[in-house]
Amino acid sequence: MGKICGKRWGKDDGKDSEKINEKKLRKIYLRKIQKNDKKKKRMRKLKKLKNKKIEKVKGEKRENEKKNEKGRSAKYVRADR
Repeated sequence: MGKICGKRWGKDDGKDSEKINEKKLRKIYLRKIQKNDKKKKRMRKLKKLKNKKIEKVKGEKRENEKKNEKGRSAKYVRADR
């Protein structure tokens, strides 16, 4: 048997067992919703990153890259600039 909220469930006490089973089911349901929310949040984050992805620049450098030239390599530019 398992324990939920400090009470035992699964034993047939009659009056208590139904209430405890309901609690258990609610807990499982809430956990599923939470998991789903986390998944959605992660997908949103990935989508944002995808939109700002880094692209390779071939040939001529952009103006803002000429300014940045001394410090970092100007090979990569953010797509959203």
